[in-house]
Amino acid sequence: MTRVHRPGEAPYGRGGTFAQLPLVLEPDDLPGADVAILGAPTDELVTNRPGARLGPQAIRNADYLWGTSRPNMNVGVDPFDTLTVVDHGDVEVVPGYPEHTHRAIREAVAGIAIERLVKQLVDPPPAALVH
Repeated sequence: MTRVHRPGEAPYGRGGTFAQLPLVLEPDDLPGADVAILGAPTDELVTNRPGARLGPQAIRNADYLWGTSRPNMNVGVDPFDTLTVVDHGDVEVVPGYPEHTHRAIREAVAGIAIERLVKQLVDPPPAALVH
């Protein structure tokens, strides 16, 4: 069975992936990626403007049909041809507990940043992206 979300992830948090990219849910599978798209579906501490928790999935749904051909007009490079990009899903938020949610977001971003830093040291970015 194909997993489309983590066990603790909110049910409104999954569907298609950003730009039809591969879904990589496990941090251990990130070392091959240059870029990881990560959603933070939370609108805790917001009054009179709920709905931000739906943002990550709305962005994925709005961008689903475009695919991964995105040449940059200024640089002349298609980042999806040059970089390995994956959708890392959404952070596992804890509704009603903003401290836990914010910690989970920090830890998820830190985990990606550490993997990226290690990858940078071992495998520098393509020359086409270095200015």
